[in-house]
This record gives sequence, C-alpha cells and structure tokens, in this order.
Amino acid sequence: PDIMDIGFTARIEAELDEIASGEREWTPVLQAFYGPFDDAVEKAMKEAERVPRDQIDEETDEVCEKCERPMVIKSGRYGRFMACSNFPTCKNRKPLGKKEPDQVTDEACQKCGKPMAIKTGRYGKFMACTGFPKCRNIKKLPGEPSGEASDETCDDCGRPMVVKKGRFGPFLACTGYPECRGRKKMVTKEEELEPEPDLVGADV
Repeated sequence: PDIMDIGFTARIEAELDEIASGEREWTPVLQAFYGPFDDAVEKAMKEAERVPRDQIDEETDEVCEKCERPMVIKSGRYGRFMACSNFPTCKNRKPLGKKEPDQVTDEACQKCGKPMAIKTGRYGKFMACTGFPKCRNIKKLPGEPSGEASDETCDDCGRPMVVKKGRFGPFLACTGYPECRGRKKMVTKEEELEPEPDLVGADV
C-alpha cells in the first residue's frame, strides 16, 4: 500500500471506524494491510540509498568535555541535540541551547601559536585554540573553578564546592584548591532517605 497517499490513509481510517463500531472484523483488515506493507518495507531496506552519518550530523566547533573530540548536532525523537562524534565510545550528549559567542584572547596557543578563545562548556568556561579542529589544545581558564556547581560549602574554609568525577565516582571538592583541599563524599537520594539505625537495646 502507498502509505503516503491521502486516499489510502482515508480508507484505513474509515475501516478502523467500522471495526470500532462492530461493522467489520479487524483480522481481515490487518491481513490486507500488513502483507503489502511488509513487502514494501523489505524492498526499501534492500534498495533505499544509505546516507552516510557524516552527511546527517551537523559539525560544530565545540569540543566534548569528556574525550576532547568534536561535538556534532543530531536530530532525535524530541528535536535537535548535541552529541560527541566519538559515539558509541563516548556517549556524551547535551541539549542544544543558545550558544554564548567565543571570546578571542591575546593569549597564543602553546602548540600552534594561534589565538586562544574563551568558550563555554558543560562545566563552565575554558580556553581552546581557534585552530580547532586541526589543533585541539584546551586549558582551564585561570580563576574559573572546574566542575559542576553545587549548594554545598566547604567545612574547612567556607568556599563553594563543586561536583567532580573521580576514579570511584562523583565527589564534592572545594573551589579553593590547591590552597584548600577540602572534599566530601556525594550523598545519594537513597542514602538521604535511609532511616537512622535504631539504637534502642544496642550495646553501649
């Protein structure tokens, strides 16, 4: 069946209405539809032209924060989003929002000599070479704390704490590092809801 034909879809809708009202059995309708439809899908899978992934994805000048590969714009079920071009090895993705323009600085790249620019990533601002993608040099922006912001404050110095990812999972670290090396364990929602142990009858 030609599923893109308006007459075909109108006929199917009419038949579905008849099934709903009890005027028609659903089994013959499904059999009449599925046979030709299955043949059409099988033919399309064999003969349809495959479009290379690099022609579907839209390239960007943004760098993945996890593996430093280029980020690309993809189209999904719920619209456009950004994802790492190194997928499936790297599965980093994020919403496609309004991008803050890069700010070119007077600092030269240590690797190629081109100007460095201030960019905004998932975990804040950072510096990257304007020679990307030929040069992938990036560095922390002086004075910009790395990590995701949190509501916690450091017990040692009172400064804000940020979420960092370590070998054993995420943890909280003081933004005053290296002057202050305060850190905390991340408390999960399950641990927050866990009741206090009953001390009644316990040995002291």
